[in-house]
Amino acid sequence: MRWQRAAQAVIAVLVIGFIGVLVMTLRQDRGKPQPAPPLPRIDPKSTAETQGGGTHRVTDPSGKERWRIDFGTHVALPDGRSRLTDGVTAVINRDNGPLNLEADEADVTQKEGSSEPRQAVFKGNVRLTGGGGLEVTTAEATYSGETDVVTIPGAVEFTKGRMKGSGIGATYDQSRDVLWILDQARIAVAPDKTGAGGLNAVATKAGLARAEHYMVLDGAARIEGEGRVTEANLVTMRLTPDDERIQVLELRGNSRITGRSGGPQSMSARDIDLTYGPDGRTLQFAKLVETAVLQLAGAGAGGKRIAGDTIDLTMAPDGATVTNLVANGRVQVDLPAEAGGPAKRIRSSTLTSVGAPGSGLQNAQFGGGVEYRETRPATKGAAALDRSARSLTLSLDTKPGLGALEKADFRGNVNFADGPDFKAEGPQGIYHIVGDRLELRPLEGEPGPSPRVSDGKISVQARTIVMALATRDMTADTKVKSTILPQKTKSAPGGNARIPSMLAPDKEVNVTANRLDYTQTGATYSGNATLWQDKTTIRGATILLEEKSGNLTASGGATTVFFLEEADEKTGARRQVQSTGKAETFVYNDAKRLATYTDKAQINGAQGNVTGDRIELFLKPGVNELERAVAYGANGSVVVREGQRLGKGDHLTYTAADDNYMMTGRPVEVIEEKNGTCSLTVGAEVTFSRRTETASAKGNAAFPGTMTTLKTCPPELKR
Repeated sequence: MRWQRAAQAVIAVLVIGFIGVLVMTLRQDRGKPQPAPPLPRIDPKSTAETQGGGTHRVTDPSGKERWRIDFGTHVALPDGRSRLTDGVTAVINRDNGPLNLEADEADVTQKEGSSEPRQAVFKGNVRLTGGGGLEVTTAEATYSGETDVVTIPGAVEFTKGRMKGSGIGATYDQSRDVLWILDQARIAVAPDKTGAGGLNAVATKAGLARAEHYMVLDGAARIEGEGRVTEANLVTMRLTPDDERIQVLELRGNSRITGRSGGPQSMSARDIDLTYGPDGRTLQFAKLVETAVLQLAGAGAGGKRIAGDTIDLTMAPDGATVTNLVANGRVQVDLPAEAGGPAKRIRSSTLTSVGAPGSGLQNAQFGGGVEYRETRPATKGAAALDRSARSLTLSLDTKPGLGALEKADFRGNVNFADGPDFKAEGPQGIYHIVGDRLELRPLEGEPGPSPRVSDGKISVQARTIVMALATRDMTADTKVKSTILPQKTKSAPGGNARIPSMLAPDKEVNVTANRLDYTQTGATYSGNATLWQDKTTIRGATILLEEKSGNLTASGGATTVFFLEEADEKTGARRQVQSTGKAETFVYNDAKRLATYTDKAQINGAQGNVTGDRIELFLKPGVNELERAVAYGANGSVVVREGQRLGKGDHLTYTAADDNYMMTGRPVEVIEEKNGTCSLTVGAEVTFSRRTETASAKGNAAFPGTMTTLKTCPPELKR
């Protein structure tokens, strides 16, 4: 243990000696300045380090600062990078203004042979500010000195005035002052001081060009604001110089705008351009390109729909009232049913509609071939409706705002149809929609046949035709040509037109006149009216055909030509015998099978030539064969000429079954010629027959029956 004690003693001496030396040393150095101890290295691999803050500047030959970076700590690394920490602020000055970048730290690599940075990677609480109040925040951003572009790989947010946004990944082009959000872009614009102008937008990508004052939403873009939704593959907003308001909105690909309050309810097309007023919200112009569809407000379900290859809109200053609309290419306008009326559809190549700021659209011009259609299903209160028209052009008058249609003016090769039977055509057709009336007219310079109407019962051609569509009442003026169509064996919609039974029911009946007034009760032809079927003819200043009864009246110098059947006396063969007649008025009563000639009446037929004040022809039921004829007159005004016989009296009855004539009068006079000798038979009543050569007379106290041979035959016997 001695060595242990000896060692302890040596150690004690050495310690005491070291303390003594240390004390002497401290005494000698007291009062002299001491150097600071070296700072600890931040990175053992660094080639140089600066602590306590610093600034790096780069200027151009003129001395203008192009690049400045302030930092807390600088570490130079062997690979040429400079790591800056403890708060970094970079200012990059270009011709269009400065770019400011702030971060917790940055790695900077200089360009080869230059003091300017080739690349700077900023990390931690990165904040980028550009001109015009743009501010971008993220966790990491890389600036390229080669392109002056900042690239952000992760989540990013930005603000600019009332606008803020976010997304994943971004780029900022310093030279162009353009910010792009590369994925999951979301943008919100706060309302202005008036509480208007707010919106929210989403898209795959979004770009904001401050210098050029536009914003782009690219990929499934959707904007919601002020009661409307805007969608497209690509949206470009052209902004005011302060970037606060939209001047022009350009939509590209699958473009759609819906839910607008006031003005169009919706718009869709491949591409849409919208131009706004100074407030950035009031729509002034809209252009829709390719498969364009415009929906306007209307009383019916869904409103009014206008489609075409392109549609151009001009709005009133209020931004809600359409004052001009132009559509081109495959135009289709759909107007919903209103108040029990029909739905309407119009197709054409072009559409131009104009109006005034206070009332909106009130006129529409369709061109390039027009198809118009009205449809309505049957209901308890109304029949089904299927009405259509075709023409080269169409002019529509409407209530304000392209409201209820009032008048449709069709021009050029007009064809109008209403149900399965009604057809109309002409150069011009004016459809008074409110009055449910159609006018057909000639029009200089417009192609098309003369105005013509057919309703399944009657066909009418004239210079002008006016038709009440619901009732089929019609007036036709000037060179009227009418055809009553053959009656159908089965009842057609609306029934058949009944014609006088003296006419063949399976053949057309033709009528010409200067004017026609046609109603459900009948047709009145006036002004040189002529009716014919085959060889049967009726003429008069006026001809009236009663549709329900089949009665016919011709007045104003009526003349008739009929062909009545009779059996040959010897062979029994039936033949047609012409019967002509004239009078001031001719009336045919279909139920009674009675033809009456009144006022200066005359007939000439199988029964002979008869004149009188009134003549009645009674036809047999079911056939056009005379049963009897009766003539009335006064003071011997009834005259009959039959063969070589002349009779005068006040009343004549002819019966076809026995060819017998019976005349009464005061007195009756009958002159007969036989073998060149004439005899006169006088009496109160004289009877004679076509089959015999003698007459028998009956007398009375005033007029006894006598027969006298005349010396000469009177001249009137030969007439």
